[in-house]
Amino acid sequence: MCVLQNCPVPILYTTVNSQAYGLSNNAICNFHFNLISNAMLLAYPGLVPAMLTDMVMLKVLMMDKPTVEAQLQILDHNMPVLDQAGPNGPRIGKVLGRYENKCYFPAFLIVPLAIILNGFDNLGRSGFLAMKDPGAGIGHGKYTHRIQWHAVMRVITNDFQTHQHGPWQHCPLELFLACMSNVGAVGPALGLPHHSTNLFGYIFDLAADGEGTYCWPDELFTEMRNPAKYPNIGRSASKNWLKRNIEHVAYANASQAYNNAAAAVAARQAAAAKLFDARYARDQIKSRPAPILDSRVRKAEAALAALPVPVVPAAPMAPMEQKRRNMLASNNWVAVGQIPDADPFGPPGAAPRAPINYGDAILVPQGVPPPGPQDIQAALGHARQGLNPAQPLPLLGDHR
Repeated sequence: MCVLQNCPVPILYTTVNSQAYGLSNNAICNFHFNLISNAMLLAYPGLVPAMLTDMVMLKVLMMDKPTVEAQLQILDHNMPVLDQAGPNGPRIGKVLGRYENKCYFPAFLIVPLAIILNGFDNLGRSGFLAMKDPGAGIGHGKYTHRIQWHAVMRVITNDFQTHQHGPWQHCPLELFLACMSNVGAVGPALGLPHHSTNLFGYIFDLAADGEGTYCWPDELFTEMRNPAKYPNIGRSASKNWLKRNIEHVAYANASQAYNNAAAAVAARQAAAAKLFDARYARDQIKSRPAPILDSRVRKAEAALAALPVPVVPAAPMAPMEQKRRNMLASNNWVAVGQIPDADPFGPPGAAPRAPINYGDAILVPQGVPPPGPQDIQAALGHARQGLNPAQPLPLLGDHR
């Protein structure tokens, strides 16, 4: 049935062959297919029909929860074969990286250690999918976007047997770069509310307005934290969720202690100021006794003495800031600084956009230059021709 919840359109009016795309049968009705298509085309009038159709089907895939979950179960089952070196079990980042490299996504590592706002899209246009996303919030999950795109890759490549399967007309890397392109901005669509500013956000990064679909990363991350269903993914996701929660609670407690101590210091400073004022007022009158002023001084002294002398702890450091400092201190990572805009789908003839300077908010391996626009274009050319033969994947029994 149509992935839109409570869709009233009869199956008779569902003519898109979603099974040929690797999705559930009758996954999208004609009405909602056209609704999503028109929303995208309104914002991206330059989208050619082939690209537009693929983008709509990416949206449908993220709304087709049974299909995404089936891809996750295959991934989970294959993880122990693809990473046998992990001391605590297969590492999800390592396994995802092998599949991503099979589709020519850059293997270059980056670690964003601050919330990247406008610059996040530029990272995507430079091909950086293979990254953790620690600034996205505890419920979002740091690997969730990579899991979404793993499902995309597995569906489009027919379980990594070919670079482009069935009616799909573009390879995964080309669709990823196009999603990140900033040539337009998707606006509100009737029945499809969202907050996003490009196709990546509209398809893969909704907030609670994507509830009921895996367009909302938080919902997918909740599904991933199910070790009974996904023993390996569930272990990794639950471990990350617990670690982030412990860090959050510890930071909140440390912040509260620091704020309480700061408030105690402020209270003593205020009491000391009142005592100074009382003494000053008393000492100004030297010609006659002033019992009332003496009484005010004694009260101010007693009030100050009643306040404990606080022990002020060091100002707490946010977990991401602590990690950034530790990584920089290791001398194995350096600040990325600025990277060029590698958008291959910008307006023809338009002047190159200025690079974005990330400073030390993003760290990269020491001595390894990040891929530039020419590297991305070369990878895209290869990806349009086939899968990467340099990245072997063992023929697993359940690869289909």
